[in-house]
This record gives sequence, C-alpha cells and structure tokens, in this order.
Amino acid sequence: MRVAVTHPDTIKLLPSADASVQGMLRQGGDSRRAIQWDIEDAARNVSWIRGSITAVANNLIGPGWKFVKVPEFQEEATDAALRKLQAFYGIGQTKKYRNFKDFYSTSGKFYATAVAVALFNSSAWEIRKDGLLGTPNGFDFIPGYIEPQIKDTGEFNTPAFIQYLSTTGLDHREWNDPDDIVFFARPDFGGYVFSSNLESLVQYTLPSDIYAEMSYLSMHKNRNSPLDGVWQADPSMSDEHFKKLEVLLRQRYSGARNYSKAPLLAKGGIEFKPSSRASEDAPYLAGRDYARQEMSAVTGVPGALLGVTAEMSRASSREAKRAYYETVVEPLQKMLEEGTYEQINIRLLGIRGWTIKFNNPAFVNEVEQASIDRTLWNIGARNANDIRVRDGEKPREGGDRFFEPTNMVPVGGKPDQQKPQGENPGAPVLDPATENPTGQKPRPVRADEQAAQAELKKWRKVVITEAKGERKPKPFVCEFVLPELETKIRAGLQVLEKDDIENIKYVFELANKTIKGENDD
Repeated sequence: MRVAVTHPDTIKLLPSADASVQGMLRQGGDSRRAIQWDIEDAARNVSWIRGSITAVANNLIGPGWKFVKVPEFQEEATDAALRKLQAFYGIGQTKKYRNFKDFYSTSGKFYATAVAVALFNSSAWEIRKDGLLGTPNGFDFIPGYIEPQIKDTGEFNTPAFIQYLSTTGLDHREWNDPDDIVFFARPDFGGYVFSSNLESLVQYTLPSDIYAEMSYLSMHKNRNSPLDGVWQADPSMSDEHFKKLEVLLRQRYSGARNYSKAPLLAKGGIEFKPSSRASEDAPYLAGRDYARQEMSAVTGVPGALLGVTAEMSRASSREAKRAYYETVVEPLQKMLEEGTYEQINIRLLGIRGWTIKFNNPAFVNEVEQASIDRTLWNIGARNANDIRVRDGEKPREGGDRFFEPTNMVPVGGKPDQQKPQGENPGAPVLDPATENPTGQKPRPVRADEQAAQAELKKWRKVVITEAKGERKPKPFVCEFVLPELETKIRAGLQVLEKDDIENIKYVFELANKTIKGENDD
C-alpha cells in the first residue's frame, strides 16, 4: 500500500519517520499532476476515502435515471428527438465490442464520472464521431485527471485539454478542439477547476492516519503476547545460548498467530519480568475517529452511510442521509443534468425538448409512501399511472385520469355548488369521508358549531378506540364538520403512527379550537 504526500515537509511532521513509512509515502512535488496523482492513490488505499467516493457514485446511479420533457420546450419534445437522444446515449442500440470502453454501460459512465468529480472536482467525456460524416454518435468516459489549458482571459490554449498519464508529463493525450470534449467541473474558491477538496487530507490527515495505522499494526505483529515484558538472562549464560534463547522467544511469541501461547518452560538461567502499561488501543482508536471525522467533513459522506451507527438512532440516521443527499448527491446530479443538457443535447444534437433526470430515493417506508400517494391522489395531484411507473410497473388503461373531491370550498371564495350524484359516474369513491357514498344525504357547507363539536368528539373517540385495538378500523363519515377542516384532520392523522394516542388527541384539540374560532391554522 502506498499513499502519496505532495509536500516533502509532510514527512517532517511525522514523528520518527523511518524507512518503512517513507517507502510507503511518495513525495510528488508541487506540480498539479503530482497532487492529482496523490489523490488517486489515497482513494485506492485509504478505506474511508474509498468508501466515501464509491458511496457518492453508487447513490448517484442507484435510484436510476430517465429522459424527461423540458417544461419550457415541451412542443419540441417529439418522439423523433427522443430516439435521436437515446441513440447517442446508447440506449437500446446494438454495438460492436472492439474496445474495452464498449463494455461501459451508460450508468457505468455516470458512475465513473461521479468518482472523478468526487476526486478531482472535474471529469470529462470524449465525443465519438462518425468516421465519414463527422457527426456525433456517442461518448466515452476519460479516466483520471483532465487538465484544461486556459489563458488568463479564460480562452482555451492549444491544446485545449490534456490527459496526463504519468507524473512526468511525458505520457499524455491532447485535444485541440474544445467541442470534442464534454467537461464537468466544480470551480474552486478562485473560480478555476484545478483544486480538489481532498488536497487538505492528502497533505496532512491521511499521512498521519497511515503512520498511526502502521504503528498499531507493528505493535500487534511484534508484541510478545500474552507475556509482555522482559526476559532477563543470567550473566553467566554463554553468547551461544543467549542467541538460541532469543531466536526461540521470537519464534514462539512474536506475531498475531502466536498470541496467547503457553509460557516457555526453562531450567534456570532466565527470568521473566512483566511490564505494566496502559492500553495502547485508546489513543489509536481516538486518532482514527478524528481522521474519519476530518474525511467526512471534506467528502460530505456521514458515518451512518458507511455503517458507523453506534451513536445514531434510526431517526437521526435517516436525517443524516437526507442531509447528505441534499448537500452532496443532488448538487452532483444537477451538475450532470445541466452539463449534459447544455453540452450534448443543445450544443451537439440541437435537442431542447428532452433532458436527463436522475431519480432520488424517498426517505419514507412503504406505509408512509402509501399515505402520501393517497393524499396526492385524493386532491388530484397524482394519478394511478404516476404511481405505477414510479414503482416500475406498466401503465394501465384509464390510469392517466385525475380525480378530486367535489365538496371542497375554494380558498377565499364561496362554496362551490355540489355536483349532483351521477355527473361523473366513472369516478371512484376514494374516501367515504371526503366523497359521500351513495345513499348518504348531501353534507351542508355550513355547520352548526355545537353539532360540529359533538361530531368531532364522537370521531375522536372512534379513532382512539381503533388506536388501542379495541375496534376494527372503519371509515368515519362526517355530516357537520366542514370539508376543509375534515381534510386537515385526516391529513394530520395520516402522518401519525396508529398507536400515537397523545398526538391523535392533539390533532382533535386543534380542530376543536378551529371550530370555536380560537385557531387560525
């Protein structure tokens, strides 16, 4: 294992930097190529960094991606444009496997791009072109660090991009035309793309962590366990016998495989003096924890995502993952979505009506998601096919229809005239409480306060009885509680656990205050 150190001074910061440590740490100098090479070495060899980088890439492509219409240019989102876009990205296309790059799927290319951006804050694709016509027909991921050649004015030099294959710069590839490259970048604090977020780790945190790990490993490898101490030989013992004893002790006790071996039996001439020392694990583990905190601060990947959940509850773990997606994964998704749309869809293909969209996981369980879907369905914000497509199922006939309650009062307006029954015979009754089943008398849009309070009290008792398991769940049909208030009550109950009696009481308490005019919410 080797991890590079970009500055020679780093070695001086390491206490007792012996030849073995220096053999593992490579001094790359101050060149940009050496720094990027060091970062790549660190990602390969340091488990926490490697885990963080792969987590970002996996989370990017894990939920999948798709082509979606651009709202501003929906009239240009034709089937012909979509087929052209799919052909460029290799979706559903037959290809000849003549190069190893052909084995990369489109998602694999996105994965590699995410890894490069996480490492270097930049990544690049090479545009493939038809040999005869010179028209763009696909792309390949360019591995490693790609350095743009930029003048002080911001214009490209010639060549425009260079891929260095070694720290010497002798082995490299060049691209003279910027249009041959799709480039993704996160500018640093100075507005350029030459700085990686991992540089601070490579220069200081990682070398110190590696040195501590080596020291800890050597301690366990070489310790004379379980009899840590000193073997003292009689002065009269010959040099020959002393050397034989030394070899015997090393063979018998040194190394992890010999841990807890039985003590050596000797006839005399030697004496064992045990040593008492505090545990050497504590400072090592504390140092590793500190280094991991530093790495998480730079990469943005929480320990919960890498399996460290000892001090984190299930709820806090979910919130940590949610924050991670919002601060790390989603910005990366936006950069790739906008970059491909501007540089490929528009610049190369002239397609404005379609774009790439990455999916994001919902941080809810199946029960919570079902409740959300039902609420959105009931208010006409989602149809059946929206849910089916999201869950990977085929759309069904008639599933594109939207339904909405007919008894809701417009905000700031007068109550709508209720539609007579039978006006929309195809509409399902989604909730007996919000759409009265056949045979029920029409609900009034105005209600007597006293009657509404009595009905609310009865409804509260039913819900609490169901929560205690003393009654089978049965829809409660309101007659006097106004529809808009009923909708709020049901929405509040849907997000609660079934046995959360205290908060159930609180929901009805707020509703009662609303009826009495004591609560504006």
